[in-house]
Amino acid sequence: MVARGRLCGLALRGLGDAHFAFRITSCFGDSNCAEYNQTAGNDVAITYRDSVREFYPHSGMVGVGRRIAFEQPQIPKTPLTGATRWKPKTADKLNLLMIISDQHRWDCLGEAGNTIIHTPNLDQLARDGAHFTKAYTVCPICAPSRTSMLAGQSPEQTKVRGNGDLTTAPRRMTYDRVLLESGWSGEYKGKYHSPYQYTRDEHDKTYYSQPVQWMNGKGPSNPPKGIQSLTDTYRSYLDLHEPLQQLLPGQLLDSCYRRPYWADVADLRYEQAFNKSLLALSNHLIRQGHADKVPKSPQQNVNGRLALSANHSYSALTLDDAMAALDRLKGVPFALTVSFDAPHPPFITPYPFYGMYPSGSIPDPTTVEDPKTASPYHHPHHPRSPSGDEAQVRQQTSNYYGMIAQNDKMVGELLSRLDQLNLASRTLVIYVSDHGEMLGDHHMQSKNIFYEGSVHIPLIMRLPGVIPAGKVVSEPVSNMALFGTITDYLGLPGLAPSTSESLRPLIEGTKSNGSVIFSFWDTDVEPAYMALDGRFKLMIGRKETGGGVDALYDLQNDPTEVINLLRSPYVSRPLSQLHPHEKDDIVPLDKARRLQTALVDWLEDTGSQYASAVAKRQMNTGHINQVPLLVTPMPDVTWRVGQPNTLTIPAGTFLDVDGDHLTFSGTLDRGNLPQWLQVHPDDGRVRGTPPSKGRYLLRLTATDHKAGGAFVELQLEAK
Repeated sequence: MVARGRLCGLALRGLGDAHFAFRITSCFGDSNCAEYNQTAGNDVAITYRDSVREFYPHSGMVGVGRRIAFEQPQIPKTPLTGATRWKPKTADKLNLLMIISDQHRWDCLGEAGNTIIHTPNLDQLARDGAHFTKAYTVCPICAPSRTSMLAGQSPEQTKVRGNGDLTTAPRRMTYDRVLLESGWSGEYKGKYHSPYQYTRDEHDKTYYSQPVQWMNGKGPSNPPKGIQSLTDTYRSYLDLHEPLQQLLPGQLLDSCYRRPYWADVADLRYEQAFNKSLLALSNHLIRQGHADKVPKSPQQNVNGRLALSANHSYSALTLDDAMAALDRLKGVPFALTVSFDAPHPPFITPYPFYGMYPSGSIPDPTTVEDPKTASPYHHPHHPRSPSGDEAQVRQQTSNYYGMIAQNDKMVGELLSRLDQLNLASRTLVIYVSDHGEMLGDHHMQSKNIFYEGSVHIPLIMRLPGVIPAGKVVSEPVSNMALFGTITDYLGLPGLAPSTSESLRPLIEGTKSNGSVIFSFWDTDVEPAYMALDGRFKLMIGRKETGGGVDALYDLQNDPTEVINLLRSPYVSRPLSQLHPHEKDDIVPLDKARRLQTALVDWLEDTGSQYASAVAKRQMNTGHINQVPLLVTPMPDVTWRVGQPNTLTIPAGTFLDVDGDHLTFSGTLDRGNLPQWLQVHPDDGRVRGTPPSKGRYLLRLTATDHKAGGAFVELQLEAK
């Protein structure tokens, strides 16, 4: 290969033996441009900002996601989306049904081991295809995650680092656009929470079969004629079918639906729902046509039963739109996205989904009392801490489960329609969420952090005859890989950014991942990055010094992320000294440094401005006393009525990483112990003589008085 000139420091891949030259005429997302001449036939790597990129002259694709328009004297001019590419014949094209939920955490599925919530349709989808048990979001908040899924690039590449960046982010290529400009027809129904310019070309024309509706306040500065925001459309729909009524005692007005809901104990303003003066003021404003001025709570704090019929909920409208889209698209190859807003707050849902899982049947999170002494999120008034007590956490979980149950029903109806239209065998179905919900873990709510509840997501794929049924992929994967996976399965490989590698080799077992996946959060005061190898998770700041507490968690031995190994006595000691069953002499600090190195490589590959600072960062390993860890749950027990009974806490049930003395206490049915039941404070031995038959919830708490406690719950049945 003969090469000369300056070309944004990219690796060039030639086209056979042709000799050609081109001039870069525009660089989207990069200020560099250059002239380049080459004789093709081999690859050449050129250094650019200390990293190697890939550039495909024939497709106009830059490996890090930068899209380049260029002129070629010997080759026809290439459009922004790429030049001539192999296109499957219409008869060979597969369909895409992408189902996205919002804020659905990974463990709220029956197939994920949740024994309380029933998700029969999602469970069947997982059994019919591939279930990724360690799928993670590249950013635990809506817009950056959804945008990275669409574009196959990190939030720092897309410039969508937060929900407020939608109107300023530059245009990027998406998997939808690749498909729709390669002969597929497509629609996007439901919540669209990415830059609206992604849905339109450089001439402001949509490439979808129907224009996409944007979220209220997050659309284009010059909206297309005849198109309004999805929020406005939905409110107009409700005005026609269920007009706003006066509030009743016990009701509040929700800011999303602008409809009444019956507040429950998890609601921040529960007591105000019975305030007569507030009720009178609210109804006066409603009569005057000023419902927008009625006092409302932030969405995260809204909990209760929505005073609408189930078939008029936002999810139901999204399903109706999706069904209509399937009917329109059934005769052509299609790419259809159906994006449900649930279970994103407000945590309100109509009957029969509200109350489907009574709060009394829901156990407390095992870390709900975690004081987070060595946590990166140890703040007395952390904004993501719940507003209430454990009873409110259980009620919010009940509401959240009901919203997921409604989603599951909608998914079942979508898949049934695919079957009715004889499309299931030729449709790649993907179910994924943008991020999770803390749901009381570590006494926190919402997302925006790197704990499992926030960053670990469900991911399921089905393609009959291609993706083997019952496949479980346990390697860590990122939702940023969806671009590469979709284009791979739909016959357009090689058109995804290099940051979006196809998951197909993992599904087919031809590759063992063995890699590290990453997540990003835009902050200087807490960890800005997560690096995960499947077992160990590093949370680290993006500044050379300061920027909060770094952490390393061993998810194999500590799945609830209680022990920060970097601040423990074992930071520089083999973990076999802490866990005798360990076969490998893994040293936490060494593991953290390896993950840090992998993170720096990723940051360099994605052009992050923080790569150098993260590389130079010295992780603080100063000791911080930490709470005990519940290692092994205890089984339920049966006692005899009228007879003395004894229960011993088995050795190894709790672990205190600092070796502190633990004292024990207990509660019964979340209240004080009755006179007939005692817990010895020194060893936790439980003694009692039940006076009558009954079934009780026994909680045993082990407390380190320097840091806090951990508890185990079990059912005690007296017969």
